[in-house]
Amino acid sequence: MTNRPPRRGKTRKPQLSQARKSEIAAKKQEVAMTAAPSETAATPQDKWEKLKRLIFGFLRRVWVFLSVSSVVLGVIGGLLGIYELFYAANVTIEAPASDPKFAFEYPFKLINNSHLFAITDLKWECRIVDLQTARESMENDIYNRGAISEIGRGGYGWVDCAVLGPNSSVVRLNEKPEVKRAKLEISVSYNATLFGLKMMAMSPKPTPLSWSGDGSNPQWIVGDFL
Repeated sequence: MTNRPPRRGKTRKPQLSQARKSEIAAKKQEVAMTAAPSETAATPQDKWEKLKRLIFGFLRRVWVFLSVSSVVLGVIGGLLGIYELFYAANVTIEAPASDPKFAFEYPFKLINNSHLFAITDLKWECRIVDLQTARESMENDIYNRGAISEIGRGGYGWVDCAVLGPNSSVVRLNEKPEVKRAKLEISVSYNATLFGLKMMAMSPKPTPLSWSGDGSNPQWIVGDFL
């Protein structure tokens, strides 16, 4: 009789009770919630708190930016102001042309040396320190005054110091007297203006000018040479 191995049948899985199944399902759900918690709908209070944090954060960054910018601009403005005050925010007076036969034929040129500031409300005054003609002698008693509303950056204006002659508004003569010697001073006062804002009032020292009719080519020279 042949010994045959016992026939193997299908192995039945053990049946779980309903309580065990419920317990396993609850654990699976707990693990799933721990790994990836479900998103719950945000309440209006949560949305408001989030919006407030965004607004306050934005305002804080704007405040920091404005504070830093104001400090930087203040420093730059101060440096530019100091530079212009001591160097470029000034005017110079020149005599671009002279007529050897009549000292007051042409006006003087007033130049704004600043490339940053405009000059506004400029007032000028010519004072005769000494004037000798063939017929008259004058000292410290003749003035000519005028005003210029604005001279732009790097621009210029004109100052007419004709205290006597056919076109003079001070001493009008029918002739052009020969000036033997003359010494005058031009004073100016004005406001240095930046983008329409008056930054500083300026009153520099008077500029002296000299004329000597004894030379071969009489002309005005900036400075006191008499």
